[in-house]
Amino acid sequence: MFTHLHVHTEYSLLDGASRITKLLDRVKELGMDSCAITDHGVMYGVVDFYREAQKRGIHPVIGCEVYTCPNHLDKTSASREYNHLILLCKNQIGYQNLIKLVSLGFTEGFYYKPRVDHELLRKYSEGLICLSACLSGEIPSFLRDGRYDDARAAAQRFMEIYPDNFYIELQDHRLTDEKIVFPRLVKLAKEMNIPLVLTNDVHYIGPEDAAAQEVLMCIQTGKTLDEVDWVVCHQANSRIIDHCVRALHADPANLRWPRLRPTIPKRWKIRTRSHTRAMWNLILSQGICLSIPCPKAQTRMSSCAHAVKRASKPDTVRITPPHANGWNTSWV
Repeated sequence: MFTHLHVHTEYSLLDGASRITKLLDRVKELGMDSCAITDHGVMYGVVDFYREAQKRGIHPVIGCEVYTCPNHLDKTSASREYNHLILLCKNQIGYQNLIKLVSLGFTEGFYYKPRVDHELLRKYSEGLICLSACLSGEIPSFLRDGRYDDARAAAQRFMEIYPDNFYIELQDHRLTDEKIVFPRLVKLAKEMNIPLVLTNDVHYIGPEDAAAQEVLMCIQTGKTLDEVDWVVCHQANSRIIDHCVRALHADPANLRWPRLRPTIPKRWKIRTRSHTRAMWNLILSQGICLSIPCPKAQTRMSSCAHAVKRASKPDTVRITPPHANGWNTSWV
């Protein structure tokens, strides 16, 4: 049974077009019993994802696609380049370490994106499973540029940081660069005895959502639909991204990778190695995830807008410690 381990939800802002509830409904419809969440650089959606997955009897794999760089403290223009890396939680220790990495990415490493470096990855590596990510990953980027030795060095480094927990990630979205990188990844994995795992870079649920995904990308990049150069197909005179690129599938391996079916057990192994259910039950039962009530006659959105507006004026908002009924916010 296929398990999606590279999935972006609505919390991958201006990038993911998958509402968590609809995403998990589709996972259930496809007969899958597990699914990961790996939003870009954030963990905003993991609580909702976990709760909704539980309701549907789906095993949630908690993760994140983090941004990596050589030195997360370097915030000069020369250090703006970054790579992607998939991290998945094996247990409570891994979950706590992922929280630390994501938080430090914002509090220490933020420069256009929340970034972490190899030193931080090594420090907070326990309890995490690592995948080499998409074309923007460090290893695929080296291979695309023909820097095979650098790719080997990067793979060796990740093997040392995540012993027995590092996987080479294979994707096929019919992109030109992937056709170049794909066989090189397979060769590298074979030479270094690194297990392979198949993923689909899920950003939306079905082909009917492809157009909305393209609009999101236009907003993110500041371009119009006429300016973009995505992988598109024109059917019935309408612009639709090829739905095989980033949609949720029953099993992409059956569609495009039949010769790599032997890697399927690796993917199942990762799913069964993620034991976060008991830990999350404890966290939610203890009420560690705070629920802040809205003032009367206000929605969450209007309450947030009101708070931002009032907080922009000095000494207008006073927040006192939580009491029995939640946080006490008073407006001066």
